[in-house]
Amino acid sequence: MNTFKFSLLYLKLVTLLIFVFSFIGFFTVSFDPFGYLEQQLILNLYGTPTFPAEAIPAFTFAFSLFCLASILLAVFQYAIIHYGLEKKQKWAYYTMCLGTLIWIGGATLISLILGTPSYIRYSVLTMIILLVPPLVLLKKYF
Repeated sequence: MNTFKFSLLYLKLVTLLIFVFSFIGFFTVSFDPFGYLEQQLILNLYGTPTFPAEAIPAFTFAFSLFCLASILLAVFQYAIIHYGLEKKQKWAYYTMCLGTLIWIGGATLISLILGTPSYIRYSVLTMIILLVPPLVLLKKYF
């Protein structure tokens, strides 16, 4: 399997993983099955090991919207990979790169402004590790 096909397959699998985690998260209102990121965010935001009772509805609302947006993102990202990148269309490659950069930059900026460095360590770095290498490997094809 060449670098092009491997990178596309890898991006599809990562995108499916994002879809599955977001779908599960929508119903469980949790970033991960172990609740580690939520615990870190609660500590960052409130300095306590649990959410204050009055913060739970706001978190549930925002998190549900986040998961819904992530599900939709995964659907569109998969379509871009399948219908654009596989046909070596430049628009698809640059859309993937731009979307990845906006997400990384935006999530980092929001985390810095709100004082939640755990989100950078746990989520942003994970997405950098998962998405940037295949996009770098694909550059030579576009």
